Amino acid sequence: PNASWLIRGVQPSLWPRMGKRASGAQGGNEKKSKLADSDDWDCPICAVSLTGRIFQCAQGHYMCQECLEKVTSSGSRKCPSCNHDMPTPAIRNLGMEKVASKLHFSCPWDCGFQGLSESVEKHKGTCRLLPIPCPARACTHKCKASDMLQHLSSQQHADAVVVLRRCSNLTLTWQDRDYSDQKFLVMPGPDNMPVLAYEAKTKDGFWLCHVCHTAPSPLLFTATASSKQTPRKPEQVSVTGLTTNAQSVKASPGLRPNLVLHRCQVEHMFNDSKQLSLSFDFRDAR
Repeated sequence: PNASWLIRGVQPSLWPRMGKRASGAQGGNEKKSKLADSDDWDCPICAVSLTGRIFQCAQGHYMCQECLEKVTSSGSRKCPSCNHDMPTPAIRNLGMEKVASKLHFSCPWDCGFQGLSESVEKHKGTCRLLPIPCPARACTHKCKASDMLQHLSSQQHADAVVVLRRCSNLTLTWQDRDYSDQKFLVMPGPDNMPVLAYEAKTKDGFWLCHVCHTAPSPLLFTATASSKQTPRKPEQVSVTGLTTNAQSVKASPGLRPNLVLHRCQVEHMFNDSKQLSLSFDFRDAR
């Protein structure tokens, strides 16, 4: 006889199908996992495939981990499906997770990637089509990284964003007083993914700046400060590091900048206006 399935939180219409999949897997009749039905295996709240941990309320309504985190951080802690309080600690639906682990899923961003739930869950964090939030603190817009330059160039951010068409011969003006510039400098990075340099400031004799990536993976950057004059032997100071995720800087304003120059390193290259030439080079860190 077929195994009897009673997985709390699964819609009754799914029980026969789930029982059939599990029975076939136990009996060895199916050598390959089936592609999950996109409607049946989507989170009912955000409509993204259930490839990670699956949680449920006390009434059995299930959701993905991201939606659970949004519910618990909202302050109300109410299940969006039934408006009952979410249990503490959260309850995982291990039965659904076990069944989902045997199925193949497609990338929710339609890039063409397919694989078992564990593989898709890892892929989602690095997918080139992953929607990312705008790094501007007051903006809630989301789009894929390759479209972020167009969004940041829009009139909405005209007062806070300076879009640059190159990464070389930028002008850095040293301020002797503590000073902070909240504007974003948007530069072209590899594969047309924009790179951000923002919250540049001088403080206690240091010039500091956040150099951030919008692409799924960090980039290796080299920032080179040099004299704007043209001496016979040009002098320069270079700093190498890894870009920071723009969302980390947005969420944690006190995060330490990853580009730091001290006045004693560069003051001998100042022109009469205490200006330097600053150039960036970006490479894939993988």
